[in-house]
Amino acid sequence: MKVTTPVYLMKLTQRLMNIQIFLRAQ
Repeated sequence: MKVTTPVYLMKLTQRLMNIQIFLRAQ
C-alpha cells in the first residue's frame, strides 16, 4: 500500500493538471 498510494496520487494529479491545461488552452 505504501508504494501503491503515491503512484496513484501522482497519476491522479497529473491527470488533473493535464485537464486544467487542456481547458485553459481552449
